[in-house]
Parts: sequence; structure tokens; C-alpha cells
Amino acid sequence: EVKEETGLSLDIADVDPQLRGFRLNRTVTLFRRYFLPMTAAEIFDHIKAHMAVDNEKEIARPVAIRSADRSAYRFKDSMFPLLDWVFPR
Repeated sequence: EVKEETGLSLDIADVDPQLRGFRLNRTVTLFRRYFLPMTAAEIFDHIKAHMAVDNEKEIARPVAIRSADRSAYRFKDSMFPLLDWVFPR
């Protein structure tokens, strides 16, 4: 799914072996972290190049989330626990 939507291959990423998750009301979210050997700018350039030739246009644009600021984007409530975990206060 990542390659299809962004053109990025997770084959080159370092993988956190820990599967993580949380529950919010009746929704369970599972996730794993992948660390790409690129800067954010390089990742953005790669995604934008893919978007230029992608017929399906599944994403509007890449976004870098750099803090737990809940007003930075229109986050769904289900993102808040993940933001708090990635960016502890």
C-alpha cells in the first residue's frame, strides 16, 4: 500500500520489530515504525515525483507531522493517542 500510494519501497527501511497498538472506544489501531534512510525533503521529492505519474492520485500531498500540535492539521480524534506517543509532552 505504501509503494502504491507514495512510490516509496519499505524494502530499504529499517523496521522496528515491535508491533504496537492502542484502543480508542471500539477502534483498535495497530502500527509498526519504519525508518527510511532519507531526509524528509528527499522523501517528499520522491513522493511528489510519484504523484506526477500516478494515475490513481490516492493522496493529495505529503505531510510531515513534526509535533503533537492538534491544531496543525484537521486530525481525526483517533490520531491523538498516536501523536501523544510519538511526541510525548
